[in-house]
Amino acid sequence: MRATQKPQILIGAIFLALASLASIDNLISLPNTFDWLTNVDNTFVPATVIDIFSMIVITVSSAGLAIWAFVAKTPKVLGVPAIILIVAGPVCAIGLNLFWLTQGSPFLEAFFQTYGGPGRIAASTSVFISLIGASLVAAGAFSAKPEVASPTVTIPAAVGAFDPRTGQPIAPTGGTQSNLPLIALILAFVVPLGAVIVGHISLSQMKQGLISSQNIGMAKTGLILGYVFIGLFSFLESFLSCFTQH
Repeated sequence: MRATQKPQILIGAIFLALASLASIDNLISLPNTFDWLTNVDNTFVPATVIDIFSMIVITVSSAGLAIWAFVAKTPKVLGVPAIILIVAGPVCAIGLNLFWLTQGSPFLEAFFQTYGGPGRIAASTSVFISLIGASLVAAGAFSAKPEVASPTVTIPAAVGAFDPRTGQPIAPTGGTQSNLPLIALILAFVVPLGAVIVGHISLSQMKQGLISSQNIGMAKTGLILGYVFIGLFSFLESFLSCFTQH
């Protein structure tokens, strides 16, 4: 079973991808952070080192684990890397935030670095997004049941066969049932980009016969709504940007 066939891992990978995008400002602000590390006025050198380390881990490792989740052929291989990411990234960052609270920093400044502008706020928020994503991936990986190598025979319904109870024709089916189409539909209203990704994965796996095509309509609906909402949000963002400039 491919890793993304488990709903927890699929949703976790989407969260990790969003976290890596939100934390791009981490890489942009690294030169300034290194300058502060070597500044003689810096009395918190260990904290600065931890900050740099966690920033790099969250940005790079979130993207790496998200990609790995989509290409992994088995969920089990993602468990340990997800735990390492949680400890080395979000846990270090949140621990550092708590340290700044003990030093007298206001809560918003300690946790969201509001003094650094929108980019820094997004980067700080990515800590929690990465924590959620990596936790979902770890949960999905460690809860995966070992695959039993036993031969299974799938007998498709014969063309022209009828259900003896209802008298209705039986449509040939193939593949296992999957929650991916439902997830695509739900994500369309929450994370449209996630709906597009999951929708394409669902249709691709249906085409390969990996999952049942019974809910193909649901998958297509989630995919289409995802594109519609992305376009809508892009239009509104452009409109508001033009409006605020004038």
